[in-house]
Amino acid sequence: MYRYKLFFGLIILFLSLNINLFSQNKIQQEFRRTIEVKVNSLLLIGVINPAFEIQLSNKSSIQLECMGIFYPKGFPFSNGRPLSIVAGWLEYRRYFKENMNGFFVGANGGVAMYRLCKTYDYFKANSLSIGSAKIFGAVFGYKLPISKRLKLEASWSPGWQESVYEGYAIDTGEKKAALNRSGEWLPAYKGGVYITYSF
Repeated sequence: MYRYKLFFGLIILFLSLNINLFSQNKIQQEFRRTIEVKVNSLLLIGVINPAFEIQLSNKSSIQLECMGIFYPKGFPFSNGRPLSIVAGWLEYRRYFKENMNGFFVGANGGVAMYRLCKTYDYFKANSLSIGSAKIFGAVFGYKLPISKRLKLEASWSPGWQESVYEGYAIDTGEKKAALNRSGEWLPAYKGGVYITYSF
């Protein structure tokens, strides 16, 4: 009797292992790594923000993203306040649906260099900050397929910034403050509506 139980137990174990291996092979066969190239619609107002997303599994990916804003003499209606930023991020994303579609959440970290008016009294202040920052935060978004290769993505990233900078007068260029440090919560430091193309 003991031998029969052992024999049937081994058969059930063997069958369950084979079913598990078969299902894993099927998932691996269905999974094809996708790479997406993206352009932010904020390009229309001069924000250069390309991104490359690389699929890691059916529901996860990493994204490399950079951003450049170049208004050395100020953007329209800024009263001549310079706004120049160069930044880059590495981001991990987790999707609720497969194949990088639908809602996603994730985390990112990056660095930035900037030359801008870093004050709450933006339109009246005569101060220019030149420095660098480390930025860490979250990402929330949604990706909508339009065709086999085209998608629309909306995303938003809030987080924390730690800066090191020096202060100058905008009108004269005279140095106003020595090396300074600050940390701020940012309600949004990157995001927008992206047009994506899949390879």
